[in-house]
Amino acid sequence: ADQRGQAQTLLYQGNVYSDLSKFDQARVCYERAASLSTSLGDKREQAITLVADARLQVRRGEYQRALN
Repeated sequence: ADQRGQAQTLLYQGNVYSDLSKFDQARVCYERAASLSTSLGDKREQAITLVADARLQVRRGEYQRALN
């Protein structure tokens, strides 16, 4: 399977979960997407995933965690 495609799909799936306020599922998707992006050395996709995860933390009211 195409790991880059898997990472992007997990990112998009995380975005949908976040929009549905299913924050725990979103977080799992973002963590898996970040892990795949890291293993692929895809810094752009890594950055996009980290920003999505930070936005999720803000939605949860975890402002300090979002900054880290």
